[in-house]
Amino acid sequence: MVLSVSYDNSITDPIKLYKDMFDRVLGYGKDAVVLKAVDIAVNSLYINLVSEYYKRRELIEKGTYFLNLTKEFSSESAWKLLQSRNQECIKTLL
Repeated sequence: MVLSVSYDNSITDPIKLYKDMFDRVLGYGKDAVVLKAVDIAVNSLYINLVSEYYKRRELIEKGTYFLNLTKEFSSESAWKLLQSRNQECIKTLL
């Protein structure tokens, strides 16, 4: 499971990097999805410390992408937590 939530450092494109990891998380299943959802939700608590608007937007978009990818787990409390945190972060961009 640790490998599923870890980045593949051989991938240099930042978007391909997180999409590859998210695909592995999804392939591993519910436990990995829950772990990654909590990880992203906790990290979102610090988005306001990122000074560059575009970087904050990218981080929020990454969370949104993960939520969309893992909708089949929307009944999980960790997924709901991430959805709530993601919506709060989106509001800060407005």
